Amino acid sequence: MILLIPSIRPDRSCRFYTYIPGKPPVNPNPRTFIILPQIKSQYEKYFIPAHNRLAVDEVSAHTTMFQGTSNDGYYELGLQTAQAIRDAVMLARGERPTEVPEEAKDNLKEEEEL
Repeated sequence: MILLIPSIRPDRSCRFYTYIPGKPPVNPNPRTFIILPQIKSQYEKYFIPAHNRLAVDEVSAHTTMFQGTSNDGYYELGLQTAQAIRDAVMLARGERPTEVPEEAKDNLKEEEEL
């Protein structure tokens, strides 16, 4: 999913990609639906993983990205998308985006562990 806000420069866009963690011994390495930019490239920072531990393969992770029953990272993806939209709107208004408070980040981490 690519989130572009028309009034914002293209370098402020973000791209969410499906990310399936490795499951040894069959798939020891994490998998994605796309080929990511090289590490440390100028584009790497615009790609954001959308974790899905329920998908059996890359295609199902991609096609169920927006289904809460098939993607355990669905709600986190929604929160990250809302934050990206909020930041883009604030930048378009000439305002500086605010950081997510640490306690909110801690709450998200606790929910992920459940």
